[in-house]
Amino acid sequence: MVRVTPKTIKGPAPAPWMARKRGDYAQPPIVLAARRLFSNVIACLVLLLSLVTLAVLISQGMFARSVVSFNEQSMRQFWTPYGKSCLLDKYGFVPNRLAYTFGNPNATQHFSCSFELQNTTQGNTWSALGLIMAKQWTAELAKARTLFLTTCVIGASSSVGWGDLQFIAGYDGFPECLPTSGAQQVAGMAMLETTMRDSHPEGLYFLTMYSDLNPAMQTVQTYTNTDGTTAHLMANPSRTLVTLQGQAIHDNLGQDYTIYSYPLGPRYQVTESCQTQIEALAAFTATMAGWSQGKYSQHPIVPGWTCGHVVQNADELIVLQIVVFLAACVLLIRVTIFMKISDFTDIGLLMAREPTLTYRLLDGLERRKCLTLLMTLNALPSLLYLDVARIYYFTENGFKLWCLSVALVAVLFSFAFVFVLSCSDIIPVPQILHNVCGCYNATFFLYSAALTIVFACAGTDTSFRSAYNDFFAATPSLGLWLRGQTWPSGAYIAQGTPTVISRLTWQLCISVATAFATSLVVTALYRLCNGKRCVENASSIVLHAASSLLMATNWCSRNGFVSFVNPPTLLSSLPLDEAETSCVDLILSESYAKAMSRTRGEPSKPGSDDSLLFVVSIYAVIPAVYFTGLCWFPPRIFGRIVNGEFTATPDLYVNRTLRYRYEQGTLVH
Repeated sequence: MVRVTPKTIKGPAPAPWMARKRGDYAQPPIVLAARRLFSNVIACLVLLLSLVTLAVLISQGMFARSVVSFNEQSMRQFWTPYGKSCLLDKYGFVPNRLAYTFGNPNATQHFSCSFELQNTTQGNTWSALGLIMAKQWTAELAKARTLFLTTCVIGASSSVGWGDLQFIAGYDGFPECLPTSGAQQVAGMAMLETTMRDSHPEGLYFLTMYSDLNPAMQTVQTYTNTDGTTAHLMANPSRTLVTLQGQAIHDNLGQDYTIYSYPLGPRYQVTESCQTQIEALAAFTATMAGWSQGKYSQHPIVPGWTCGHVVQNADELIVLQIVVFLAACVLLIRVTIFMKISDFTDIGLLMAREPTLTYRLLDGLERRKCLTLLMTLNALPSLLYLDVARIYYFTENGFKLWCLSVALVAVLFSFAFVFVLSCSDIIPVPQILHNVCGCYNATFFLYSAALTIVFACAGTDTSFRSAYNDFFAATPSLGLWLRGQTWPSGAYIAQGTPTVISRLTWQLCISVATAFATSLVVTALYRLCNGKRCVENASSIVLHAASSLLMATNWCSRNGFVSFVNPPTLLSSLPLDEAETSCVDLILSESYAKAMSRTRGEPSKPGSDDSLLFVVSIYAVIPAVYFTGLCWFPPRIFGRIVNGEFTATPDLYVNRTLRYRYEQGTLVH
């Protein structure tokens, strides 16, 4: 936004409606100008939103977190029936005895515990599991001499990638894996997985159990997650490790699913682990079709986990985040504070239907590489946040964390792409190509790329669920044999799991490429349909359509200021086309251009020459205007403008004894 007087226009080139002849200023379309002002305000909010999102993610414990992962007997939680064959007595699994399918006397007879089930584990482990269950369910076996064990599988499919085995014990018959008629009475539940301990590098089988008649297990405890939410757990579940030789070891740690991930390299290793629990479901039964409930305890229960993660050397990342965050905020404020003041000033001019000039803030980011780089670095930890967010698919705030992380990843890739494009000027090109330059709309690209990435990765929970399953589908050191193959089930190799970005690379690249291609097409169509060029006639200025799809930038070499700041040669979102040059009769000609990416300061002491302007970096405006006397290192003055003539000043700095004020714009030839 710039000041407009009856005889001169200072600043960026006016739109076609600005002037046709001296004293004849057409009025700007209010909707068009208001839309541009509103767009710049939104742009500032978007830039600030990425910083706020980062603060929210850190407050949610993205460097150290522990949350109960909700579980229930449903297909949504990947539960499927596996068998109704096992019988258990006080000696363990019923061996070599005929069993029958309860409730169906005409059913084909078969042996207790199918061979498929017995092959789930290696060595002598299966018989040891039967003895452990018989010992833990002694009180229940006193009520019913034989318990009926239904086996269920969680996962163990190509779409899930990992799996474990669940046992549901019934007093009078085989319970259902997927109950649909409310509570089903059970004697207990058990969950079989694998895990690792330092003393057993070969891996261990891990059995977690709940007993209906064990008094020590009937207390419901409230667990507070690190994000402030709460969950209800049954106290003192039985946890037992079983070696490959069949030796039972009582376990107090209860830890499995220890997985390593390296989204930011080995120095910032992410270590995820879970602790097995028995979840109390009383608060959720109103929304469930069916569940298992202790026949005598009347507690609705299901095996589950408390999962969390820690980030190695997290303190370094936090300090780095704070430094980059503050630096980005300082530069963002320096870049936008005067622009926003100008916006609000020109709103008054706009409402009074006086001529006003507009700009697109995001289009100028290519000339503000420092700010663009800091915004990119500020969003870089999103690679880590997205990697750990996928762990919490079955938690209360899991999808919110995923969406926020995806939004920050969208900012990262969008700004990184703009930064790479802005650095394309260092690529040497033939001199003949210095006269033209490709063009795209950075504002359109940034918005569309961010929205496309968010929609592709967080529009539904499909990507979230896939990322969750991929995480636990890492290479196992010891697995369970289910449905004819070995599945990861809690014990993993130390090399860790692939990062989530490696899984989403295709979606991210397609989203960015689509947004960029669309930006190119939209810009080309706009230029073909609405492109205008100013041409000086003998006594008037006329407009005609510009048919070229490339910007004509040969005039830049003739402009003192633009040639000084090295205009783009390959691709740019700046309106540097010859058609955008100022075109006010007798005063301005097509060789005038706006001084992009720089701001102006001028002496304001009495007697100073108002036509003398100094050019400083946009990041130095606030120190030069308000803190001149306090600056240890005075801002550098890149040049001076006198009566439209720009002169470079390589060794000139802001004078501490003078006062400067901000000038909204001027024209340079």
